[in-house]
Amino acid sequence: MKKIKIALTIILIINLTTYNNVISMYKDFINRDITHSHIELPNEIWTMIFKFIFTDSKNRYRFDRKFHKEFLKNLTLVNKLFFCLSKSTYKILKKDTNKTKNKDLLEKYQDFYEFRKLTNQCKINDQMVNLLNKDIISYEEMQQIINLVLDGADINIRCKYNKTALIIVVEYGYIEMVNILINNGANIDLKDENNDTALIKALRYNNPKMARILISYAPNTNIQGYCQETALMIAIEEGYEDIASLLIELGTELDLKDKEGNTALIKALMNNQWNIVNLLVKSNADVNIENNYGETAITIAKKLGLIFPLKHY
Repeated sequence: MKKIKIALTIILIINLTTYNNVISMYKDFINRDITHSHIELPNEIWTMIFKFIFTDSKNRYRFDRKFHKEFLKNLTLVNKLFFCLSKSTYKILKKDTNKTKNKDLLEKYQDFYEFRKLTNQCKINDQMVNLLNKDIISYEEMQQIINLVLDGADINIRCKYNKTALIIVVEYGYIEMVNILINNGANIDLKDENNDTALIKALRYNNPKMARILISYAPNTNIQGYCQETALMIAIEEGYEDIASLLIELGTELDLKDKEGNTALIKALMNNQWNIVNLLVKSNADVNIENNYGETAITIAKKLGLIFPLKHY
């Protein structure tokens, strides 16, 4: 029996190590669903393996140390693979709960899993914040951040300047990582300390391609960021006519004011964006709103000698 136990333990470690090599591959973090592809072993074998592992585990803290030290000796392996196998293991153990002798094992497993889940969450959140707080983040470190998210880190956790992982990835321009974060639950409308969202950041960082990707995820386009500017206002200022047109078509509120009281229409006039001026007028933008200097779209157009778009007012 002792030889069988040793053999089963070796099988477990070999298979876990194989899993670690697989999930560490860069492409794999994009489409990973390891929890549903457990190692194909008979239920009876799995049950015996976990029974053996949980032997003498009355003190879960003592077991935790033993699990690290004697079996895997690798905290990263424990963090990633224990949870990758957790759902499958739970199902396997649950199938055998009709046998009274396995009920206690299932309870131990559930108790230990909840404890590991809590401690693991704290550890990986700390690792993620430490990476996000770096002044310069390499591409490899960005990959680490994505892996931490996929391993259960809080995807919307805040770092310095109240930024999220999504906002930082947008600043660095990693489009493929933006897709991964949003598809895994990142809140696209969270703001940094300047009230800028991911979409506003993309426009401020002159990345129209990134902005289009973010718009495809239906963000709140009426959020006012730094200086109370909206994404539409910034798109107009930066000369991104196609993005401005898209935001208008999507129903962005047209008459919001920035810190100086300027609307999108006033900004379009000031930045010589005549096509956008025409589109805003056709979309019923208010031409009579005054900014902080008592100017309206009409008075500004007259000064510029460009009254044609507003001639019927």
